This record gives sequence, C-alpha cells and structure tokens, in this order.
Amino acid sequence: MTLCDTRGTAGSTAAVRDRSILTTSHGALAVGDATFHAGWTLHRALANPTAGHRPVMTVIYFGDGARVSEPADDLQPFDLAAWLKGLAPGGLAASARNPLLFP
Repeated sequence: MTLCDTRGTAGSTAAVRDRSILTTSHGALAVGDATFHAGWTLHRALANPTAGHRPVMTVIYFGDGARVSEPADDLQPFDLAAWLKGLAPGGLAASARNPLLFP
C-alpha cells in the first residue's frame, strides 16, 4: 500500500507509522496541477493555507451494467443519496448524474 501523504492528525499518522506503510509525497501543487490515483488509495490533502476556496473535482468510473450496492457503512448512505439519488440497492447504477460515457 502506498499513501500520498501522511502529515495528518496524530491518530492517522500513528496508524500508518505503526503498520510500516510505505508513504510518498508529490509535494505542493501549482495552480492547474492535478493528481490521479486508484480509488482504494489512502490519500489526503493538507489544510488550505489561503483564504480562498480550493475547488476539487472527482471522477469515478464504473462498468456499464453495474448495480447499486447496499450501503456497507454509516458514510455510504450519503454517497448513495448524492450520487445515485433515487436509485435503490440492486438496481442499475444508471442516472443523469452517471451517464454512459462510451457505448
């Protein structure tokens, strides 16, 4: 497992250190830079040191025909409501928010 950055809270830093997990850092980003990583990569960003907003864009791909899963933890109901609004577990994960990108 590789982490992009572990300079977070004391608890998360200790958990990473205690497991001897390899960590890497890309350093500070310039305006217009982007990072890309696999969805299961443990990652984080440091606090925004400016008074302005720091916009974020996330793109998640899944296969055509994927089905909505039952929420597996207390955080996933929020994701289900935000990204798969109105879709029930077991149904096709197809909505206006999740268009088919390639036929």
